[in-house]
Amino acid sequence: ATVDVHLSKFGSTEGAYGMFTKRTVGDGDPADEATPRQIDGGGAAAMGVGNAYLWRGQYLAEITYNDEALAEAALKSSSEKVLPGLVKEMGSKLPGEPSLPPAAAALPKDNMIPLGIRYETKDVLGVDGAGPGAFGYYKEVDKRYRVAAIVRADVDQAKDVLSTLAKLPGAVREKGIGDGSVRLMHKEGESPATEWIFARADKTVYGVGDEARVLRSGMTADEHAKLTLTKEEKSARLKKIVTAPAR
Repeated sequence: ATVDVHLSKFGSTEGAYGMFTKRTVGDGDPADEATPRQIDGGGAAAMGVGNAYLWRGQYLAEITYNDEALAEAALKSSSEKVLPGLVKEMGSKLPGEPSLPPAAAALPKDNMIPLGIRYETKDVLGVDGAGPGAFGYYKEVDKRYRVAAIVRADVDQAKDVLSTLAKLPGAVREKGIGDGSVRLMHKEGESPATEWIFARADKTVYGVGDEARVLRSGMTADEHAKLTLTKEEKSARLKKIVTAPAR
């Protein structure tokens, strides 16, 4: 058996962490059993089938366990014995801070799915001008939702983000949450539209929205309601987040 280590250094912590979340969560659902599981190491680490990912500071390591003689189940079992210890040791030796980028650190921890963060290095929700930010994936009993956090250098920049969101087709400004809020429907490709409510708290814009990965076209209203938060429930969670940000 051999172990291959591919170590990349990125221009920023955000770039390295963004790629880590792309490799571990990507466009999938972190609650899915096929998603890599969280292990100890560096700033964040994950174990897949025969491979592992390790992030710290500007570094991302992709570690692969190779043994062509083994079937998948045996490969999984053998790699589970070797890789977690190696990842932990490497994680302690890599330079750089293990702390998450500010937007990822701003996400609430309660009810977050393990490894449930995706960091977008360009524009959140693909909205031009929204800028980079993080999504957290959450589960409360059967209900699923996401929280977005977009951290800017100052209040004016955060106000600009909210203004950009407010200009989207169908977006409506809401009252009574944080320093201004906006409700909008977001659609990606063929998947059903998701409802989002965003609000600003100082220089951070937070959003609470539906989990697109559990919705499908043709769902009944009851099926949809079982898996999503109502507008009022989203607003209540958003109010809580903007008044008591994650520490």
